[in-house]
Amino acid sequence: MGTGNRCGHSPERFAVDRLALPKVKADHGCLPRVLTKNMKRAVEFFSDPNVMKSLGFHQHKYNLDGSNRQVRSENREAVSLVWHAIASAIDLASLRVGYYLKDGQFKNYSALDLAERCGMVREGRDPDNRDAVKRFPTSRFWRAFKWLKNAGAITVFEQYEDKGNDELRGRPAIKTVSEKFIRLFGSITGGVMKKARDAAYKRVAIFLARARIFGIQTADEVDELEKGLQVDLMLREVFGTKAKNQKPSRAHKTVRVNIHRDNLDLDILRTEWEIYAAKLTAGIEAKLQRPLRGAENVKLFAQAGGLSFKAWLAAKGIHETS
Repeated sequence: MGTGNRCGHSPERFAVDRLALPKVKADHGCLPRVLTKNMKRAVEFFSDPNVMKSLGFHQHKYNLDGSNRQVRSENREAVSLVWHAIASAIDLASLRVGYYLKDGQFKNYSALDLAERCGMVREGRDPDNRDAVKRFPTSRFWRAFKWLKNAGAITVFEQYEDKGNDELRGRPAIKTVSEKFIRLFGSITGGVMKKARDAAYKRVAIFLARARIFGIQTADEVDELEKGLQVDLMLREVFGTKAKNQKPSRAHKTVRVNIHRDNLDLDILRTEWEIYAAKLTAGIEAKLQRPLRGAENVKLFAQAGGLSFKAWLAAKGIHETS
């Protein structure tokens, strides 16, 4: 604190002691080179703002000679520390900031997670429990994070959980990093970046494949099953428990009719079938609260137990003869 800055900043030395980056496990290899190079360049940016001029110099502040004014060293240090935290947590396959769970679900890091990694946290009163103390990112962290966001380094998509009674609770936001920023800040060529991302795609694919081999249900499978179950429940609610493929009742006496030689009978039967099909379709549309579109009509009609004209005739015990 002897420097006169409340953040404890020293212009001569980068605060590497603030970093608390997690160690990469031995069985997981190491961080990709494009990310470690970004972290190395972040240290260089602290002492040399020319590493990235759009971050190192004010765009609308000028010196007496007309040149852009240099950003203060404590601000560059804060940006470097926060970029360290972000770069150490980037998934190159999706460019999101977070990690995969065993079931393939992606877990986004919160702002507090990143602030912990770069030593920019404070303690304060928990808004949900006035008697408890909670950790928060410091204002210095938020200023540096906003600086990176305004520079195009990261895009944030807020997420909320509905707790009921019109109350929403924030969830860790989805943070997506710009590939162009990674390349520009780390001086990475397009070919090297493509190679690194291709390798990341393969690692994720292998990870998810192993999950399936060991019987772990992936997040994608869960979503697909949940959607399928909702469709099944909707069809059951509208049409009861009828089987998808109805068969002629044994109580029906099979009648073979040459309907091709009697156009009047054929027209009457087709009209009856069209009425049947229209009622079935109307029931589906009423449940969905919207009209069916294109191929969706055929698919849901069949899932609801709808019969083609020929199958409908067979269900009534009528078979065409040549």
